[in-house]
Amino acid sequence: MSSASDRLAALTNASFEDGGHRAAFVPALHDVSTVGNEVAVKAAEADADAAAADAARILAQSYRDATLVARDAAMAAIQGATVAQPVVPLIGVTSKHAGLTFARGSAAVLVEPPSGAVTAITEVASGVPRYDATYGLLLEPASQNVVTNPRNEGGTPGSPGSYPTGFGALGSQGGMTRTLAYNSLLGMTMLSVQLAGTASNSTPTVVEATVRNASPAATGLQNRVASAYLRIRAGAITNVATIRLRALALNSGGAAVGSQISGANQVSLLDGSLRRVVLPYQLANDGTIARVVIGVEITTTNGQTSDITLDIWGTQDEPDMLNPTSIMLPVVGTPGVSSSARDTLSGALSGLGLDTSGLTITGRCLMPNSAPTGADQQILQIDGGSDASAFGLRNPAGATSLLGSRANSGGQNTASLGTLVPGTEFKWGITINRLTGEARFCINGGSVLSVTGGPVSGLTTLRFGGRVSAHTLNGYLSNANGRPYFVNDNTGFAALVAAA
Repeated sequence: MSSASDRLAALTNASFEDGGHRAAFVPALHDVSTVGNEVAVKAAEADADAAAADAARILAQSYRDATLVARDAAMAAIQGATVAQPVVPLIGVTSKHAGLTFARGSAAVLVEPPSGAVTAITEVASGVPRYDATYGLLLEPASQNVVTNPRNEGGTPGSPGSYPTGFGALGSQGGMTRTLAYNSLLGMTMLSVQLAGTASNSTPTVVEATVRNASPAATGLQNRVASAYLRIRAGAITNVATIRLRALALNSGGAAVGSQISGANQVSLLDGSLRRVVLPYQLANDGTIARVVIGVEITTTNGQTSDITLDIWGTQDEPDMLNPTSIMLPVVGTPGVSSSARDTLSGALSGLGLDTSGLTITGRCLMPNSAPTGADQQILQIDGGSDASAFGLRNPAGATSLLGSRANSGGQNTASLGTLVPGTEFKWGITINRLTGEARFCINGGSVLSVTGGPVSGLTTLRFGGRVSAHTLNGYLSNANGRPYFVNDNTGFAALVAAA
């Protein structure tokens, strides 16, 4: 009969046929030292083979337990390594990564905040990015303001006084005395229009931003956006019937073509804070239309007494636009048409530490408006110099949806991520497996959706707020961070987006 130790060794070898496991198994022997006495007693009192078999089973279970512990430790180590991977700050609230190049070929203006009561107006030089203190980097498409004197230069205060250079006026309401003043607010010159008295008719007082026979060129069916900043400086809205923007088409001789296009009445919305009023409009299908004039209309109630002073600043008319961009101002002292170039922000993946087999980018976005017809709002794109081979995230033209997408050899595949709420900031994320061509997307930490069949090579460039072929975001980006790996765990990816 073989000894108990010999039988134990034979059974142990039989239980672990892979000799390589024995080396890993040795530490487990220490964990079962407490059963040694029991085994010895059994060997002395009963069959040695039974004692050896019991010991082998105990040792085998210990090995299995040790394997599970090792597996859990390995998983923890893997997860720990993922968490420890570097996070690359790309766009902050007031800064950007040095590896991202910002460009804009014109001066520009930043009005803060994007909506509501204005607290700051800042002019910046060509090539200088604009950062809102809350919502981050502003990126806008190219546009033009054909109102030549939004700064309100050249007027004379008094009663009645004179309007700024290039402005016109269409009548004055009967019974009302008009007094003009020029006051400073937030570093800008406000045209302050006071109307006081008892109205004898319902004819509005209209402050037109251009003289009619020198108004901006226009054509029938053209889409445009008019806007102005308004504020009640003094007095009250008592017996004030309407305050609104209006647009009026003109023929080449300056005569009206059709009826005026009126914006919403702002009486109940205005207060002592400067606020932007916007009028998107389309001109009629009329071949005689040659010009258009923008005005601010003020009407008090006929037969009633009122006294109100309205500040007007930053009057703007953007041709061939459906969404307003920031106010554009001409050079101080030189009234004229002003333009703003497209904002761009891009960088090489290699310069950002993201030229890896997988990458993840998360961030926040605020779009004041949904995308107009004919132009997407692109949050970001990763490409190799062509829109035909890329991954991206966008608000498609003429829609309120948000799409994750891939393009490969011109073919498209998209995932619908939800609905954009204009004016509401949201969180977004994209994670890409460059080995398989898969990308996953998430909005606000919700459902994770994926697209497959994307490019697996040739990706070199990260673009924010646009594509190679324009399609610029008209909004704000912040809290954008990159990670040099693909997140395969949907729960973990959604958590990263929710934390953006």
